[in-house]
Amino acid sequence: FALELSEQVAGGLRGAEELRWLLALERGFDTLRFVFDRALAAGDIAQAAQLSTQLWEWAFFRYNTEYFDWGRRLLATSDDPDDPRLSRVHGVVALGHWFRDDFDATFDRANDALRLERSFGGPFSLPARLALINATVFAGANAPPADVFEEAAEHQRNLGEPFYRVNVEAQNAMMATWLGQHEIAERRAVRCLKIARSSGNPSSIAYALWVLGQAIEHDDPERAEHLLDDALQQARDVDNRWVISLTQTGLASIRRRTTGPLAAAPLLVGLLEQLPRAGHWAQFWNVVQLSALVIADGGDLERAYQLAAAVEAATITFPLLPLDARAMETIRESIREARGAKWANRTALIASTWDHDMVDDVARSGLEALTEQV
Repeated sequence: FALELSEQVAGGLRGAEELRWLLALERGFDTLRFVFDRALAAGDIAQAAQLSTQLWEWAFFRYNTEYFDWGRRLLATSDDPDDPRLSRVHGVVALGHWFRDDFDATFDRANDALRLERSFGGPFSLPARLALINATVFAGANAPPADVFEEAAEHQRNLGEPFYRVNVEAQNAMMATWLGQHEIAERRAVRCLKIARSSGNPSSIAYALWVLGQAIEHDDPERAEHLLDDALQQARDVDNRWVISLTQTGLASIRRRTTGPLAAAPLLVGLLEQLPRAGHWAQFWNVVQLSALVIADGGDLERAYQLAAAVEAATITFPLLPLDARAMETIRESIREARGAKWANRTALIASTWDHDMVDDVARSGLEALTEQV
């Protein structure tokens, strides 16, 4: 029953009745946990591997860190590092490490997945490749490893489901957006949204709306804001926290430039309340980075530069859109002129020793000082 439920839910969540299957999973998750624990205790690697990997997309979108821990527990019980049945487990665990901004563990587990797959005949691990892609992009390198990206894209195309085709088109559109290729980005994003609407899957539609909003915000911020508002509502309807975070950050970016920092601050405060509880530190640093821009617009350059230095020390963040990237460089130049290299170096040194809680406190206090002006 548990194996069948996890398989049915995984497929259902990628279709038009996503909400129905989300509710079914909520009702049956305790059963899945019980059966996984029993399989783990019995040493049934095949069953435990299936139960700890089948629902990785659900765990990714809903920030369910417990599910990623299932795979870690399974790997800890295995005494055969070359067991090909564990290739997908390593991949899912790699994604969990990326959530926690543990780059070393992300690369270790992802590479183990690829080794088991390529050298020992293990099943193809899409999560391992997505972990590598995300880790590379969030490290600021923008372009993921070409061979890994192509393998992930080709695999998703071959699966034939609109859900996966949307993912491929979305990734291509966002790469063009970050590179400033606005016409190409919009064309790809429109194609992405068309596929998503044909699927009827709320998460795919929300994700595609976000991608299109990002693609056009450079030229048409008003329309982009409407698209992101629509994406946010769609994502909330199915509790897709990944897309909710992306869209709230995107809205904050647009409103900072079009309306002002006071309009952006509440959105970022809300994310800073949610992401640390969810343990999603990769997205957390993205919000801290944008918070630095908003706080700088509000006139507090010192605190803004402290946050920017903390992000740089953390070496993990979502790439800024071209307009925001230029604004960040302007902030850095302003601080250099106002304080000089000595002050900047001292701030960077302090930032390198900060933990998540301290950075969170600095960001929240700066944003809340802005919201109190409303």
